[in-house]
Amino acid sequence: ELSNNALEGSITQEISRQINLVQFFISGNKLSGDIPGSLGECSALEHLDIHGNFLQGVIPSSFKSQAIKSNQQAYSCSKS
Repeated sequence: ELSNNALEGSITQEISRQINLVQFFISGNKLSGDIPGSLGECSALEHLDIHGNFLQGVIPSSFKSQAIKSNQQAYSCSKS
């Protein structure tokens, strides 16, 4: 749970190394840049909550596939 911590920067491609990551909650921060495609490589990841940031790009295909451009838009998803 990393929500609402005033985190800045981007999500690193190395997130894929977190093979046991089940939930990734980073809402309410100041993260920007692209949503890394490597999130799709986190095979155990079931819940992703990225709303309240400045992220853009495509949610990995292992989640509900939807292109977003976020300016404080809400976005949360779970594996289907």
